[in-house]
Amino acid sequence: MTVVDERTVAPSVSVTAQLSPGTRLVPARIGTWAHNQVMPIPCPSWCVEDHLEFPSAFEDISHYGEPQTVAVPSFLGGTDVHYVWWARLESDPAASDERMRAAHLIVGDDSTFEARVSDEMADKLADDLIVFAMQLRQQARAARQANRAAA
Repeated sequence: MTVVDERTVAPSVSVTAQLSPGTRLVPARIGTWAHNQVMPIPCPSWCVEDHLEFPSAFEDISHYGEPQTVAVPSFLGGTDVHYVWWARLESDPAASDERMRAAHLIVGDDSTFEARVSDEMADKLADDLIVFAMQLRQQARAARQANRAAA
């Protein structure tokens, strides 16, 4: 009978996850409703998604930031909001498209269309929105002056 020293067959190994800056380990439910397990996954610090809420395949996990919104009411609709525009960060680490793997913004209005926007595109969009906001203020002043003149 041969005696095998376990230390030579299976040496103890210490594994420490190497995380990218701005990333943390969070628990995620991996699998199906019937068969799943909780395991730590790397997650960007800006992600607010609860990766424990629904089980999913590891490659289907995406990361989402807190949505930022702007609402447009109508005085004909009482307090109802008629249009909501939102933007939030996203990253899909398993996507085949490298642009989807990188952190980017999703901009949408709750219709079926969502725009995928890179950080450079978001800066240009923000510049355009600042100009739009200034034009909106100018139109509000013109409406105010027209209403005063009519009164």
